[in-house]
Amino acid sequence: MKKNVIYYFTLLVFFSYHHDSIAQNQDRNNSLVLNKATQKQLKEYDSFFVKNHKRHINELVELIAIPTMSMKPENKPELKKAADLLKDMLHTIGMENTEVNFTNELPVVTATYTRNKRQPTILFYGHFDVQPVNKERWKSDPFSAEIRDERLYGRGATDDKGPIIALISAIEGLIKVDGNLPVNIKLLLDGGEEMGSPHLPIWLASNQEWLSDIDFGVNVDAMMNNDNQGMMWKGLRGAADLEVTITSANTDLHSGIYGGVAPNAALAASKVIASLWNNDGSIAIKGFYDGLRQYSEKERKEIAAVVDQDQQAKDLREFGIDQWIGEREYSFYERPWIRTSVDITGFKAGYIQGKASIIP
Repeated sequence: MKKNVIYYFTLLVFFSYHHDSIAQNQDRNNSLVLNKATQKQLKEYDSFFVKNHKRHINELVELIAIPTMSMKPENKPELKKAADLLKDMLHTIGMENTEVNFTNELPVVTATYTRNKRQPTILFYGHFDVQPVNKERWKSDPFSAEIRDERLYGRGATDDKGPIIALISAIEGLIKVDGNLPVNIKLLLDGGEEMGSPHLPIWLASNQEWLSDIDFGVNVDAMMNNDNQGMMWKGLRGAADLEVTITSANTDLHSGIYGGVAPNAALAASKVIASLWNNDGSIAIKGFYDGLRQYSEKERKEIAAVVDQDQQAKDLREFGIDQWIGEREYSFYERPWIRTSVDITGFKAGYIQGKASIIP
């Protein structure tokens, strides 16, 4: 069933890290193999997910209903409400040591299930805060999840509340069906990722012992390639933000009097921005690509094989884009995955509430 695909993909992560013949191998990190679930297990998982599908969806709807915009100070109570909800969910399914901790007024939800020290321990990371909403662009209330054409629409449904609920549901299914988990796990659910997780370095530095036995990390803040194909990311690009302010005169000037003689800060900023890219969309900043890791042909072919031409064409139509941009010698996914990029995420200049005869 299509609705169970994301559950099964999460289960695959667990079995991918499970040991085989661990008792015969003292070096547990060298004995990791892919263990496939038996047909009996798959049938029992399917039965569990079908039976509990409506409840899992309702749990996601309940989480989406909490407006967890971490960058808005007035939403701090909502972040706590969501954190407490997740803590209760994790406790209910059998996770242990469930806690909510606040650092710099931002929450971190943690839980563990470490019953066999001879098995590896996997850290699962996700975030439950969301970006602000422009309600005019929504067909439905973004905080009242709505199902249309077998898709659930709501703020955070995919980024990242949906994957968190899928993870919790998969853990629950494994514990219910098998009575145990194939690996030890720890969960870290972040309440401030969308604003750069400014609290997380402090929390991590203060919890070194909690982190000390982790062998692998899995970030559930990702995506599926299409409705039937999940993706296991090997790595993610970092990010850096830069805010630039350009000024000309010490006040706005009347364009009827000073137009044509006074420098225009908005025009200067536009020229700077336009100079950052070549005509094909590649970055024109001298030396910007220097030092960037070069991937092998094998790795590049592996990435190119993931490209879904039908999905690309669908995205172009949906977003109203004529064509993709960037370095043509790299395939579609290579550009955002293993190359680097520069983007303008915001621009403000002059009077923006209507018309005004000014030179900013």
